[in-house]
Amino acid sequence: METGLTLESDRKNRQKCSTSHGPGSQGSCDQSTSPPLCTCYYNCPSPPQPPPSPKMCNRCEGLCNNVCTDQCCSDRCAAKFNQG
Repeated sequence: METGLTLESDRKNRQKCSTSHGPGSQGSCDQSTSPPLCTCYYNCPSPPQPPPSPKMCNRCEGLCNNVCTDQCCSDRCAAKFNQG
């Protein structure tokens, strides 16, 4: 049987959860411990997608010579082929 104190702590916990984590969150209190142990359940947002990795050109015959570094060759290739 729930007491007024039980209902009040559950209500306050649900309100705190909703304020902190949005209307979809759920709160409950375990009244078998003293003081009651209240928990808030909510869905975490998805992590952001990582940025795409830079494109590197590996075979750009005719764009590179022996004085051009790999980065130089890759930059020339990317410029010629719309960033790879």
